[in-house]
Amino acid sequence: MLNGKIWLESTPYKGSTFFFTIQANKEVNNSKSINKTGKATRKLKTDQCIIIAEDNKESALFLQLILSSVSDKIIIANTGSDAIKMYKEHKPGIIFMDMQLPDISGYDASREIRSIDRDVIIIAQTAYAFSDDRVKTLESGCNDYISKPYVESEVIEILSKYI
Repeated sequence: MLNGKIWLESTPYKGSTFFFTIQANKEVNNSKSINKTGKATRKLKTDQCIIIAEDNKESALFLQLILSSVSDKIIIANTGSDAIKMYKEHKPGIIFMDMQLPDISGYDASREIRSIDRDVIIIAQTAYAFSDDRVKTLESGCNDYISKPYVESEVIEILSKYI
């Protein structure tokens, strides 16, 4: 219907890459960069604050490094309670929420934040990658889900849906 094509390239036990084209009359964003695979990708940039709710210091710093190309306003919360407190203080546009936080789980923190703000983007991050885990995160109020360990391209791809 959009006069385009859709196709995929797949390698057994490695994964699949899906492609599509559509006809468009207007270029939306001309800012592009080349990622490690040599493919052009859109550069993302936002002036929104981003909260990383993560109790593992190395994971938080890794995600902060990735997100530093997207936003200059990044805050790290180490617990669920801190995530809620930082949300109330800074009113971020995006929250990366670890689901296994000490004191208050990411599920409960997401529910509480969602009860205050219907518009904030909450992206669940968890080492659990089963389909019922994804459903559980979405039911708790998260907009999306990324499983650990993640790579830069996955984080940027998920952000591109919301920025």
